Amino acid sequence: MPEGYFTHKIRGLGLGFLLFGVLLATTATAQTWGPDVRLSDNGPGTWPAGNNAKAVAVWGDTVYAVWGEGDFEFWSGVSCTGSYDKGKTWNVYYWISENNSFSSSPAIAVYEDNIHVVWSDRIDGSNEIYYRRFNGNDWEPVERLTHGDSASSSPSIAVSGNVVHVVWQYQKGDWDADIYYRRFDGNSWQPSGVLSTGTVHMTRGASVASLGNGVHLVWESGDAIHYRHSHDKGVTWDEDTSIVRGSWLVEEPCVTLWDNEVHLVWVDHRKHDRGDVYYKVFDGTSWGPDTPITDSEDETFHPSVAVSGEDVHVAWSQDSGGYEVFYRRFDGNDWSPAAILTPNDWEDSRFPSIAAQGNDIHLVWMDFRNHTNEIFYKHGTLEGGIEELPPLISDDYYLEASSESEPLIHYGIPKAGKVSLVIADVTGRVVRTLVSTEQSAGYHEVIWDGRDDQGNQLSTGIYFCRLRTQEHSITRKLVLLR
Repeated sequence: MPEGYFTHKIRGLGLGFLLFGVLLATTATAQTWGPDVRLSDNGPGTWPAGNNAKAVAVWGDTVYAVWGEGDFEFWSGVSCTGSYDKGKTWNVYYWISENNSFSSSPAIAVYEDNIHVVWSDRIDGSNEIYYRRFNGNDWEPVERLTHGDSASSSPSIAVSGNVVHVVWQYQKGDWDADIYYRRFDGNSWQPSGVLSTGTVHMTRGASVASLGNGVHLVWESGDAIHYRHSHDKGVTWDEDTSIVRGSWLVEEPCVTLWDNEVHLVWVDHRKHDRGDVYYKVFDGTSWGPDTPITDSEDETFHPSVAVSGEDVHVAWSQDSGGYEVFYRRFDGNDWSPAAILTPNDWEDSRFPSIAAQGNDIHLVWMDFRNHTNEIFYKHGTLEGGIEELPPLISDDYYLEASSESEPLIHYGIPKAGKVSLVIADVTGRVVRTLVSTEQSAGYHEVIWDGRDDQGNQLSTGIYFCRLRTQEHSITRKLVLLR
């Protein structure tokens, strides 16, 4: 078993603002990529998740990566590592799964200084889903989330605040599977339940994302990509909707969020037998058209998507005489030409996972350059037009509020002082005081539960959030939904 461990404790960032990344002044026009950095060091071999779950996560300057490693025959485990300086240097990796068992398909999510990892494992002979959390100081004990009959696999995880969302595939028969869901509500794990009810084909490839109260789930069923949405942190769910359907094969969906937008990529076989990468976005009102990212006879697979502001980043594997990692970016107006990020002679770079925040892009993938599968990392930087707020202390006042049933409000102040944060109705009358106290400089967040100061539930409609200090005042409109 590897003896590596994080050499420093994960530093708490303590700022909710970074859930939204950075303020964008104009759209970036170009990107540059740094050198390849090898993260793993395992003789038998390593691999990321093969089901499009996220293998990389970012919060502020800190980047985390997770992967499986082992000899594929007698043992395998899950490892995790972190960088505190946007990928410039990396800590020694930590063995997450503890046991020499048969671990696979690890996935990672992060919120502030909490790291959340799930994976599939056969610790006691049964293939089940396991979970472990780093709480900002220590790794907590491993928890088993499923108790089935050797049929749970391919988990995906998302987190918002202290609520954790996990989805996975449960195999009931050779051609019979469902997508299951379980959530940690901030106090305890709630019972699991099936979300793919009504799907008539084999279901797999679940991908989940969360922001505020919203949870968004996609999965595949052969000829369709399905979508479900929860407005209340996974307590209840909207009906299953087929957002992509045809007489051709669709597979490997991957979903991510930005504000009220839902961004989706997948592999689509409508034009080429070996598949193309497609993209579409839900803008808060409706789903946009299916947009091809590739148009090639080459085999394409395992697309991953990340979004920061107007910039959409997509990475995928493609067999162009050898498996390489490709990349394209949408800058709000146009898609950039496809770029090969791993031009090499070993012809086997696969399973990319991408994350982005501000003008920083983080990519991990599996590579065979040393005659064994290892995990590599590459850092990309957007140039020309992004103005990024410092990660910990604001140079200016900032206020942003989401529109939902319990709006999440982010704000930043450049120096310590008395702060007032209130909600007013359309007449200007203050209906709720959220903050009225001395606060330190930096970024803060608060959730408005949709009630007034007397505890009464307010009606759906337009309200105004007002931030005020002794020197400055900002007001932002929000919509309270039901």
